[in-house]
Amino acid sequence: MWVTSSLESALTPTVVALGNFDGVHQGHCQVIQTLFAARQSMGQLDQQCQVSVVAFDPHPQAFFRVSSNRY
Repeated sequence: MWVTSSLESALTPTVVALGNFDGVHQGHCQVIQTLFAARQSMGQLDQQCQVSVVAFDPHPQAFFRVSSNRY
């Protein structure tokens, strides 16, 4: 997790992929390449733009799944 108290850092343009990345295989590499393509399409901003991948563990579905033994 990245936390900042700097307004300049907080306002830095960022492209983000959210997901359950269980390793970096071909499918995930394609998602990451898409992030860099999005950054490049931003023109002059691409030099300042950050690329980030946010992975969830456990999968978010574990928190939202209806389970009969919740209570």
